Amino acid sequence: MGIRKQIEFEVGGRTYRVEHSLDNTYDIHGFNSLTNQVSIETDLKTGEKLFVSWSQIPVLRYIDLPDGDG
Repeated sequence: MGIRKQIEFEVGGRTYRVEHSLDNTYDIHGFNSLTNQVSIETDLKTGEKLFVSWSQIPVLRYIDLPDGDG
């Protein structure tokens, strides 16, 4: 079980923010494991349910970076 982190991304000119459980969140291995996933998420801005294919999102922003990484 991973740590819940807020992730923001843009698709089709719209910005989404979700909270997702990730392992090794701040290294390339954590990102690689994320891109192999498809999940149902809730947009924290609108409450809308999203079906997210993580491999289709070119840029992710971690909102809650650990101390010293931002």
